Amino acid sequence: MNINNTNESLFDIDFIEENEENENEKTNDFNNREALLFAIDCSPSMFQKEEDIYPFKFSLKATINFLEKYIIQNHSDFIGILFFATEKNKNTHDYKNIYIFKNIDVPDSQTILDLEEIEKNNELFSSTIGSNEKVNFSEVLLTISQMFSENIKTVDSKKVLLFTNQDNPIPDSLSKENKTIFNIINDFSFLKILVEPFFLYNAEKPFDFDVFYKDFFETLYADNEEYLTMVSQDISKRLDQLVTKIHQKEVKKRSLFRIPFHISEDLTIGVEGFNIVSEQKKNGYIWIDDKSGKVADLSTTWVCHDTTQPLFPSDFKYSYSYGGKLVVFTKDELLKIRKFGKPGLTLLGFKPKFKLKFQYNIKHPYFIFPDENQYVGSYSVFAHLLDTMYKMEKIAICSLVPRVNSSPRLVALLPQIEERDESDTQVFPPGFHVIPLPFADDIREVKNNACDRASEELDMEFGKIIKSINKAEGYNPRTINNPYLQKFYLNLQTIALNRDEIEDIKDNTVFNYDDLSSDVIELIHSIGSQLSIKNETKDIKRKNTDSEPSPRKKTCNNKGDISNVKSADSLKSYTVAELKDFLTSVNIKPTKKKADLIGQIVEYLKL
Repeated sequence: MNINNTNESLFDIDFIEENEENENEKTNDFNNREALLFAIDCSPSMFQKEEDIYPFKFSLKATINFLEKYIIQNHSDFIGILFFATEKNKNTHDYKNIYIFKNIDVPDSQTILDLEEIEKNNELFSSTIGSNEKVNFSEVLLTISQMFSENIKTVDSKKVLLFTNQDNPIPDSLSKENKTIFNIINDFSFLKILVEPFFLYNAEKPFDFDVFYKDFFETLYADNEEYLTMVSQDISKRLDQLVTKIHQKEVKKRSLFRIPFHISEDLTIGVEGFNIVSEQKKNGYIWIDDKSGKVADLSTTWVCHDTTQPLFPSDFKYSYSYGGKLVVFTKDELLKIRKFGKPGLTLLGFKPKFKLKFQYNIKHPYFIFPDENQYVGSYSVFAHLLDTMYKMEKIAICSLVPRVNSSPRLVALLPQIEERDESDTQVFPPGFHVIPLPFADDIREVKNNACDRASEELDMEFGKIIKSINKAEGYNPRTINNPYLQKFYLNLQTIALNRDEIEDIKDNTVFNYDDLSSDVIELIHSIGSQLSIKNETKDIKRKNTDSEPSPRKKTCNNKGDISNVKSADSLKSYTVAELKDFLTSVNIKPTKKKADLIGQIVEYLKL
């Protein structure tokens, strides 16, 4: 049995937004919420065993696996589930053989539990929903369109994940239905509803894309040639890639900035910037009303310490310390100081690629794509510039102002062409890496401290160890999940689904010592003896008993209890961790900067 899902645009790759300069500043003009609808074929052929797998059951498993993660990580998005080619009906317009299992709404744990029951119990599905050969595919599409329009108002993305093993959903007797279907597809294009197909089939009965779906997607993606090309090619994906493919589409496309790229005085195109690599963190918690169980509405009111009267935005001023004095600014004055012109990317010139040094990369780069919505023709100009610079091995030096009130930064544009793996999955997208370059103020001198050099014999032995445990495939971050996040979300999932046991997670960050050969182990011991390294781990653990304070506690005790300090200056000797621990112990949420932490403690202790 095989699967096909090949519909990623050349310039349509998903990244995660990270707004570094101002977390509260909106970086785009939409709300970044997504609506996903799973449309699963329930015709009898989906229940026939093929290569030890039932297509319908596997589609359910993939959906459940997806929802288990989605319900925790994307709690503000919408999910819907639609069964078609069913025996029973359940939809707003009473169309036959169409069953809405879940309307498009915020996902909940009960939906997962209900799907698990169906996946485990064939008779439950047969008795409550059932399977049927007949279904009017135009009514299926109408139902999908109505589910999006009736249940949600404003979302950034509307997607349908279509699971089927039928290459022609329209019987010959209903060929006149074609015209109606293609009229509905035009409505899909207008409503910006995307269809992501997952074609399930076996070697005995190949899936013929040209019978129906070729015309279907040519109509749906008439304005996107790259997307159409990806949909129609390579119908031989392995079935076990299904869940991976679905999760790839889970990551949202969120732009960090959308600005003009001024190539010359007479030539400007639109570009859209993203962060390719960004640390994934836990979702923030939500305050819940203990009595009603509903999300609490929070509000903050600033009050004057002396008069206890509420303060308004006009009552606030800002100050910076300069020469031992506080220089006071209003908010408007600060905004004027920060303003360096309109947002944009301006080309200054070109340099050979080898001039870009590794140490110049002072922070993680952005990645830009063309944005046709700003200027028509941006795709063409961008592609020609990218291709030419790549062939000539050049980089572009530009001035970048990503957002209003952002400081200008010199950046290097490093071209990257598209690369795909053996399964035709995009590994590297085409575009420019936007690498921030350091100013003179950013470069620091490093002292060259003399140190003892190892002998040539030790160098050779270390070299043998390195060669023995060298990973030929290199480091692939896509295959290694953050074990802390995995455990955190797994615990939440277990609680949400009322499960008794927590599944074990595979920690790929732990070294597998079983892979070491006896020769390598012998080399390690030999080097240890030459360097006179002793294994003192056990001794250290014995000394660090519960009766003795940890190093941090000793430091704190030597300085004295924070609650007993007499002045704000005394607090400067404490570490950030110690200050945070104290604030947490008195039920005050600590800030991030040390100066602010000291201010919180001064206010609490009324120093």
